Amino acid sequence: MAILLVSPDFLASDFIHEHELGPLLKEAEQGGVKILWVPVRESAYKQTPLKKYQAVVDADKPVGHQSLGLFVRHPARIGIRVRH
Repeated sequence: MAILLVSPDFLASDFIHEHELGPLLKEAEQGGVKILWVPVRESAYKQTPLKKYQAVVDADKPVGHQSLGLFVRHPARIGIRVRH
């Protein structure tokens, strides 16, 4: 499972696209990984392959940096259930 924290900087990063997001998307298409993503700030996610994947929260209402700690410390509070 991959949990992505998405911001404009994340989407603009060549390194992310080449070494992280690109390979993860390929693996997800083959059923090898489940992708969950959290919109941290407003971004152009609709112009990316992430538009095919459901965000953990409403993608049009980013959580912002202050609320991000809640995701990290208490993922179950927002509905992320990681099962082994």
